[in-house]
Amino acid sequence: RCIAIGADVMETDVRRAADGTLVMLHDATVDRTTDGTGKLSELTLADLQKLRLRSDEGGAQAPLTDQRVVTLEQMLAAAKGHILLNLDVKDAIYVQVVDAVTRAGMQHHVIVKAEAGIATPPLAGMVPFNTVYFFPILINAHGTADLAAIATAQTRNAHPMAFELPKMAASQLPALVAVSKAHNVRLMVNSLWEGFIAGYGGDADAERDPDKVWGRMYRDGVSIIQTDAPEALLAYRATLEKR
Repeated sequence: RCIAIGADVMETDVRRAADGTLVMLHDATVDRTTDGTGKLSELTLADLQKLRLRSDEGGAQAPLTDQRVVTLEQMLAAAKGHILLNLDVKDAIYVQVVDAVTRAGMQHHVIVKAEAGIATPPLAGMVPFNTVYFFPILINAHGTADLAAIATAQTRNAHPMAFELPKMAASQLPALVAVSKAHNVRLMVNSLWEGFIAGYGGDADAERDPDKVWGRMYRDGVSIIQTDAPEALLAYRATLEKR
């Protein structure tokens, strides 16, 4: 669907099954998203292929589909040449994930992310993150972290593609924009829910008034927006391109 509507990036989650296979599932169990039960870490790919995925957000009341659990290898093949993948790596399996990406020749078609705090070394220059597009996720511990300082530290002898912003006060954004411009690094924000940048709103607000939410983010220095309403965001972006 993301390819069909012309989205630039698709976010998806990757975990490791019991037999070591990398699969695209959000939860640590299969209960919510499939007609099965149990921990993913205790199920093999053969077990998973017997399950049917549930529609939308999943849950016991969600209708079953004819779709099956997809492996990372299958996802990479489907995306190649069509869309950039934003991989949310749920377990400590970064090396295995990047190895799979490299074998598929997808190093420049995949984003990998990891959390970074004030004491975290510059991750974009380290193995395995230095071979793919990398986004540090800035950690805002207790809502009081100096996010601009964390971002600056992540650019020392390294060049991340973007900083993923955490839930934060709007007052912190100008300093982050200054860092991003100084080091030619983009800023990404999640608009799925209200409050990632306090007072800016989320998807529900944006679908009613996109300029008030997405437009404000864009004008204030954010250039990558993650949303569950991609058609609405693409339609709004098209209006900006005509201005």
